[in-house]
Amino acid sequence: MSASPALLLAQSGNQAARAQLLQEHGPALWGLCRRLSPEPEDAYQAIWAHAFEQLKKFDPKGAASLRTWLLTLAHRKLIDAHRARKVRGTVLPFDPQTPDPSPDSGEKLDQVRRIALLESAIAKLPPDQARIVLLHHLHGHPLSAISEAEGLPVGTLKSRLHRARARLLDLMK
Repeated sequence: MSASPALLLAQSGNQAARAQLLQEHGPALWGLCRRLSPEPEDAYQAIWAHAFEQLKKFDPKGAASLRTWLLTLAHRKLIDAHRARKVRGTVLPFDPQTPDPSPDSGEKLDQVRRIALLESAIAKLPPDQARIVLLHHLHGHPLSAISEAEGLPVGTLKSRLHRARARLLDLMK
Protein backbone atom coordinates (compact mmCIF):
# COMPACT_ATOMS: atom_id res chain seq x y z
CA MET A 1 0.00 0.00 0.00
CA SER A 2 1.51 3.36 -0.96
CA ALA A 3 1.22 6.50 1.14
CA SER A 4 -1.35 9.07 0.11
CA PRO A 5 -0.02 12.55 -0.65
CA ALA A 6 -2.10 13.92 2.26
CA LEU A 7 -0.47 11.47 4.66
CA LEU A 8 3.02 12.38 3.46
CA LEU A 9 2.20 16.07 3.87
CA ALA A 10 0.79 15.47 7.35
CA GLN A 11 3.92 13.54 8.31
CA SER A 12 6.01 16.53 7.24
CA GLY A 13 3.92 18.85 9.45
CA ASN A 14 1.54 20.39 6.90
CA GLN A 15 -1.36 21.86 8.91
CA ALA A 16 -3.96 21.50 6.14
CA ALA A 17 -3.14 17.81 5.73
CA ARG A 18 -3.29 17.33 9.50
CA ALA A 19 -6.68 19.05 9.56
CA GLN A 20 -7.83 16.58 6.89
CA LEU A 21 -6.68 13.68 9.11
CA LEU A 22 -8.64 15.20 12.00
CA GLN A 23 -11.74 15.43 9.85
CA GLU A 24 -11.41 11.86 8.53
CA HIS A 25 -10.43 10.06 11.73
CA GLY A 26 -11.59 12.43 14.46
CA PRO A 27 -15.09 10.96 14.92
CA ALA A 28 -13.72 7.45 15.50
CA LEU A 29 -11.16 8.72 18.01
CA TRP A 30 -13.77 10.88 19.73
CA GLY A 31 -16.06 7.87 20.11
CA LEU A 32 -13.26 5.90 21.72
CA CYS A 33 -12.42 8.78 24.08
CA ARG A 34 -16.07 9.26 25.01
CA ARG A 35 -16.44 5.61 25.87
CA LEU A 36 -13.16 5.03 27.67
CA SER A 37 -12.33 8.29 29.45
CA PRO A 38 -14.08 10.24 32.20
CA GLU A 39 -12.64 13.41 30.58
CA PRO A 40 -13.05 12.74 26.86
CA GLU A 41 -12.24 16.27 25.66
CA ASP A 42 -8.85 16.27 27.40
CA ALA A 43 -8.10 12.73 26.26
CA TYR A 44 -9.03 13.58 22.66
CA GLN A 45 -6.69 16.59 22.61
CA ALA A 46 -3.85 14.63 24.23
CA ILE A 47 -4.25 11.75 21.79
CA TRP A 48 -4.13 13.98 18.73
CA ALA A 49 -1.10 15.82 20.09
CA HIS A 50 0.63 12.48 20.64
CA ALA A 51 -0.51 11.14 17.26
CA PHE A 52 0.94 14.14 15.43
CA GLU A 53 4.22 13.73 17.33
CA GLN A 54 4.37 10.04 16.37
CA LEU A 55 3.02 10.37 12.82
CA LYS A 56 6.49 10.20 11.27
CA LYS A 57 6.83 6.70 12.71
CA PHE A 58 3.75 5.42 10.86
CA ASP A 59 4.74 3.15 7.98
CA PRO A 60 2.10 3.32 5.24
CA LYS A 61 3.60 0.17 3.70
CA GLY A 62 3.10 -1.74 6.95
CA ALA A 63 0.31 -4.12 7.85
CA ALA A 64 -1.91 -1.57 9.60
CA SER A 65 -3.99 1.12 7.96
CA LEU A 66 -3.65 4.68 9.26
CA ARG A 67 -7.07 4.37 10.92
CA THR A 68 -6.06 1.16 12.71
CA TRP A 69 -2.76 2.72 13.76
CA LEU A 70 -4.51 5.82 15.15
CA LEU A 71 -7.14 3.79 17.02
CA THR A 72 -4.48 1.49 18.48
CA LEU A 73 -2.40 4.48 19.58
CA ALA A 74 -5.51 6.09 21.12
CA HIS A 75 -6.57 2.89 22.84
CA ARG A 76 -3.12 2.47 24.39
CA LYS A 77 -3.05 6.08 25.61
CA LEU A 78 -6.51 5.68 27.15
CA ILE A 79 -5.51 2.43 28.86
CA ASP A 80 -2.36 4.10 30.24
CA ALA A 81 -4.42 7.02 31.53
CA HIS A 82 -6.92 4.62 33.12
CA ARG A 83 -4.12 2.71 34.85
CA ALA A 84 -2.64 5.96 36.14
CA ARG A 85 -6.04 7.06 37.53
CA LYS A 86 -6.61 3.64 39.06
CA VAL A 87 -3.20 3.64 40.76
CA ARG A 88 -3.85 7.12 42.14
CA GLY A 89 -7.37 6.13 43.16
CA THR A 90 -9.13 8.85 41.21
CA VAL A 91 -11.20 6.86 38.73
CA LEU A 92 -14.31 8.93 38.07
CA PRO A 93 -17.59 7.21 37.21
CA PHE A 94 -18.82 7.73 33.67
CA ASP A 95 -21.81 10.03 33.62
CA PRO A 96 -23.81 10.02 30.35
CA GLN A 97 -24.82 13.36 28.93
CA THR A 98 -27.59 15.01 30.87
CA PRO A 99 -30.68 14.90 28.66
CA ASP A 100 -32.71 17.94 27.75
CA PRO A 101 -35.43 18.29 30.44
CA SER A 102 -38.04 19.62 28.01
CA PRO A 103 -41.31 17.63 27.79
CA ASP A 104 -40.57 16.36 24.27
CA SER A 105 -37.31 14.76 25.37
CA GLY A 106 -38.79 11.40 26.44
CA GLU A 107 -37.42 9.67 23.37
CA LYS A 108 -34.04 11.34 23.85
CA LEU A 109 -33.99 10.24 27.48
CA ASP A 110 -34.75 6.66 26.44
CA GLN A 111 -31.91 6.76 23.93
CA VAL A 112 -29.48 8.15 26.53
CA ARG A 113 -30.50 5.39 28.93
CA ARG A 114 -30.02 2.68 26.29
CA ILE A 115 -26.60 4.08 25.36
CA ALA A 116 -25.59 4.29 29.03
CA LEU A 117 -26.76 0.69 29.56
CA LEU A 118 -24.78 -0.50 26.53
CA GLU A 119 -21.65 1.40 27.58
CA SER A 120 -21.96 0.02 31.08
CA ALA A 121 -22.34 -3.52 29.71
CA ILE A 122 -19.31 -3.09 27.41
CA ALA A 123 -17.27 -1.86 30.37
CA LYS A 124 -18.08 -5.12 32.20
CA LEU A 125 -16.71 -7.27 29.37
CA PRO A 126 -13.18 -8.66 29.58
CA PRO A 127 -10.80 -6.19 27.86
CA ASP A 128 -10.08 -8.46 24.88
CA GLN A 129 -13.82 -8.88 24.18
CA ALA A 130 -14.62 -5.20 24.72
CA ARG A 131 -11.86 -4.18 22.30
CA ILE A 132 -13.20 -6.50 19.58
CA VAL A 133 -16.76 -5.20 20.05
CA LEU A 134 -15.61 -1.57 19.90
CA LEU A 135 -13.34 -2.04 16.90
CA HIS A 136 -15.75 -4.21 14.90
CA HIS A 137 -19.21 -2.86 15.70
CA LEU A 138 -18.61 0.76 16.67
CA HIS A 139 -15.67 1.59 14.43
CA GLY A 140 -16.57 -0.71 11.55
CA HIS A 141 -13.25 -2.54 11.19
CA PRO A 142 -13.46 -5.87 9.39
CA LEU A 143 -12.32 -8.89 11.37
CA SER A 144 -9.43 -9.42 8.95
CA ALA A 145 -8.01 -5.96 9.77
CA ILE A 146 -8.46 -6.52 13.50
CA SER A 147 -6.76 -9.89 13.10
CA GLU A 148 -3.71 -8.26 11.54
CA ALA A 149 -3.55 -5.49 14.12
CA GLU A 150 -4.05 -7.81 17.11
CA GLY A 151 -1.91 -10.63 15.75
CA LEU A 152 -4.69 -13.17 16.31
CA PRO A 153 -6.42 -15.61 13.97
CA VAL A 154 -9.81 -14.54 12.63
CA GLY A 155 -11.39 -17.62 14.23
CA THR A 156 -10.21 -16.51 17.67
CA LEU A 157 -11.72 -13.07 17.07
CA LYS A 158 -15.01 -14.61 15.96
CA SER A 159 -15.13 -16.69 19.14
CA ARG A 160 -14.44 -13.65 21.32
CA LEU A 161 -17.01 -11.61 19.45
CA HIS A 162 -19.62 -14.36 19.86
CA ARG A 163 -18.93 -14.63 23.61
CA ALA A 164 -19.00 -10.84 23.94
CA ARG A 165 -22.37 -10.56 22.18
CA ALA A 166 -23.85 -13.29 24.37
CA ARG A 167 -22.53 -11.60 27.50
CA LEU A 168 -23.87 -8.21 26.37
CA LEU A 169 -27.34 -9.72 25.90
CA ASP A 170 -27.24 -11.06 29.46
CA LEU A 171 -25.94 -7.79 30.89
CA MET A 172 -28.56 -5.69 29.15
CA LYS A 173 -31.60 -7.69 30.33
